[in-house]
Amino acid sequence: MKTLRTLHRWFGVLVFIQVLLWIGSGLVISLLDADLARGKTTLADLPAAPLVSEALLPVAAVPRPFAGIESVRLQHLADTLVYRVAGRDSSQLYDAFTGERVTVDQALALAIARQSYRPLSGDEVMPASAAYFEETVWRVAFADRVETNVFVGTEDGHVLGHRNNRTELVEFLLMLHFMDYTGGHDFNHPLIIIAAVLALWLTLSGALLLVSSLRRVGLR
Repeated sequence: MKTLRTLHRWFGVLVFIQVLLWIGSGLVISLLDADLARGKTTLADLPAAPLVSEALLPVAAVPRPFAGIESVRLQHLADTLVYRVAGRDSSQLYDAFTGERVTVDQALALAIARQSYRPLSGDEVMPASAAYFEETVWRVAFADRVETNVFVGTEDGHVLGHRNNRTELVEFLLMLHFMDYTGGHDFNHPLIIIAAVLALWLTLSGALLLVSSLRRVGLR
């Protein structure tokens, strides 16, 4: 029983630390503004659906740059209209009046980000290139009180999301809460399964040690 008591004590310390992380991180997450952390507070409404005009290029005349096209959609892009030609794995933009390929450069990414941004306070700063999400994007930073960053896809100008310093804090707390130290965004991984098994083992070993202690007291 001495070995069992020693193991119970040290495993209990490990599980206790993780329980504190679960409780602490969950408490802080519950106290934070969820909409602010998700970037919804600074996300502006998209423009209304564009009106069809005779000056627009007919849909049939829009280039088909790759096989497996699933949709051709007319949409606003900053201060102009474009056709978004989308497939399963990629999409491209074409000027809705000329049919020319639209490249999302730094200036256009900044205009798209400004259109999607509802100001909190502060002025805008210059955009910077960044690799984020699962594709190459433009990162446009705004000098507001939560340091909002808008991510715009370089291929089709799609606003992939708004992030800020609260977003990063919540993601760090979720990493602690779900023991997701590899960044796999998975709550059903070996480490958390081990923690659950240890917790079960502590319960069973604690019950066994309690019975043993009661028996010794009874014998005396």
